[in-house]
Amino acid sequence: MSHPSMEVYIYTRSRRQDRDNIVTTILDVLVKAEVLTGDNIARFNGTLTVHPAKIDPNERVVIEIREATHEEQAHVV
Repeated sequence: MSHPSMEVYIYTRSRRQDRDNIVTTILDVLVKAEVLTGDNIARFNGTLTVHPAKIDPNERVVIEIREATHEEQAHVV
């Protein structure tokens, strides 16, 4: 998938988690699993929404991915 629209929900036990590192790891894993064709701008320049993290003893990350609409793809450089 290239240039998808992606939403990320982070649930963590600690407020000390680094969101940048979490997002980087998510993108790397999705590329390794061949869900994304790449995580550089040339291959993934779709919408990435990282929602505010929530404190929850059941740590997890929820990722929603969908193909970009024609309108969204028209704006990809």
